Amino acid sequence: MITPSGTGVHLVRRARYCCALLVAGVLFMTAALAAPPAAPSGGTGMDARLDLLFGEHDPYRSFLQELQSAVAADERSRVATMVSYPLRTKLHGHTLRVATTKQFLSHYDELLPQATRALIAAQAYEALFVNSQGVMIGNGQLWFSGVCSDALCSSRTIKIIALNPAA
Repeated sequence: MITPSGTGVHLVRRARYCCALLVAGVLFMTAALAAPPAAPSGGTGMDARLDLLFGEHDPYRSFLQELQSAVAADERSRVATMVSYPLRTKLHGHTLRVATTKQFLSHYDELLPQATRALIAAQAYEALFVNSQGVMIGNGQLWFSGVCSDALCSSRTIKIIALNPAA
């Protein structure tokens, strides 16, 4: 037990001071990590977020533009080439494994119903939701991300990695 003697009081004060410094440091680091990254000069907030998570942003911006263009033009075959296969999804309460572009095209209207196509068309680049898993359109109806192009994952190709028509 520490008593209010000179040495005891000194130890209590030092312990409180150290705890206060520790708490202040933790709070500072929490605030610094929670703050969104500053956009590079000439860039946007979304560019900076994608750069932070994936090391680049141009392929993601281009993919969104290409996807919006293909969906708007009803170029189903082009959309099918933008999917990472096999793709697992749920349709009518059952898990569906889409292994080929042919299968994707046969289920196109169910996988990308009109409501999802409208969300894709309306999606603004700056308003995308992004996390370490990828980039989300709508409330999770469509996700896209970099998929390894080879066994060593020396390069990535942006592809649709999830479709959730019922989301």
